[in-house]
Amino acid sequence: MISLMLLAVVIIGAVVLGERGGIMSKSESSFKSPAEPSPLIITHENSTDAIDNYVILKTSWNGAEYDRASFYYTAWHSEPTLLTRLHRLKPGEKLQVDFGDYAPSEVTVKMAYLTESFDESQLPIVEVPVTLVEGKYEFVNPPASTSDIPTSGRVFSVIARWGENICEYVFASDGKFDNYEYDL
Repeated sequence: MISLMLLAVVIIGAVVLGERGGIMSKSESSFKSPAEPSPLIITHENSTDAIDNYVILKTSWNGAEYDRASFYYTAWHSEPTLLTRLHRLKPGEKLQVDFGDYAPSEVTVKMAYLTESFDESQLPIVEVPVTLVEGKYEFVNPPASTSDIPTSGRVFSVIARWGENICEYVFASDGKFDNYEYDL
């Protein structure tokens, strides 16, 4: 009798788990890999307009490895240029990145100050902390530069990973608030 009861519990448990396994939760389904890098929506808290001037650079995709320039170099040399239609982001302003139906399992963000060099920034690259909030990735625009080296803007690298598939989204912003006093 005990064996039959245990067998019934195992069978019922397997059926319940099997049904649940067929339905992915939103968080599980949001980490599936798209066929190609998905477009994204970049917003910031001081404007209703999305930042739509960005480029997508594949790092590795569907088993292929891509050899490409750094995100800083890409900003200066992209065609069409990333350095037009720039949004004026304030230091400390929150940005949000939405990947839609294909949210990656991991996102990292870096920022470099645009300087006179067209190849690499004369200032260190800043690692920017990222948090996942309600299916969107959020980060805060780093502080203004305190360096004596003049800056003209910022370039951001959003690296997204879907398992083995990795790509980098690159966008730039105006640097009006760097090297100047401003009010938040």
